[in-house]
Amino acid sequence: MDMKQSFNHFAIQFLSAILLGLLLVALHSRILGGFFAIFVPKFASPWELSKLIYWPMLGSVLFTRQAKTSAWEPGRAAACLVLTPMALFLLCWCLSLLNLSSGVYVLLWILVMAAGMLAATMGDADRKLSPVWLVLAVALGMLYVIFSYMPPQWGPFLDPTDVAAMARIPY
Repeated sequence: MDMKQSFNHFAIQFLSAILLGLLLVALHSRILGGFFAIFVPKFASPWELSKLIYWPMLGSVLFTRQAKTSAWEPGRAAACLVLTPMALFLLCWCLSLLNLSSGVYVLLWILVMAAGMLAATMGDADRKLSPVWLVLAVALGMLYVIFSYMPPQWGPFLDPTDVAAMARIPY
C-alpha cells in the first residue's frame, strides 16, 4: 500500500473512531445503566474515560477491516488497542489532580487516539507482534465489562464529583 492510500485509510479509521467516540459521549446522558453502560462512560473517572478510546478504536478496526486494504496488522492493532486506552487512563489520572477544564480532556482524547491509530498503521509491515497482545486486548475488554458493573473502590475508578467516595470521613 503506497503512502497516499495508507494515509487515506488512516484518516477513515481515525474519523470513524472519533465519530464513534462522540456518539458514546452523546449517549452518556441518555444511557447510564443496563447493557450499554459497558460502552458509555458513567462519570469522568480516568478508567471510564478510557472507554472512549477502547470501544471506538475496536469499532473502527472492525468496521474498516471489511475493506481488505487495511494497513493494520492484527498484532500491531491489538497492541495499540491495549496501550492507547491505558495511556489515556494514566494521563487522565495524573492530570485529574490539576482540575483542568473538560476541553483539555477532549484535546487529550483526540491526540492520544491519533497517536495510537498512527502507531498501529506505521512501522515495519513484515514484523509480527506476539499474539499475547490479542489476549491482552480481549482481557481489557472483559475488564471494561466487569468494572462497568463492579468498579474497584479506589482512586482512578471513582467518580471525581462524588465527595463521599473520594474522601474518607474520620471516625
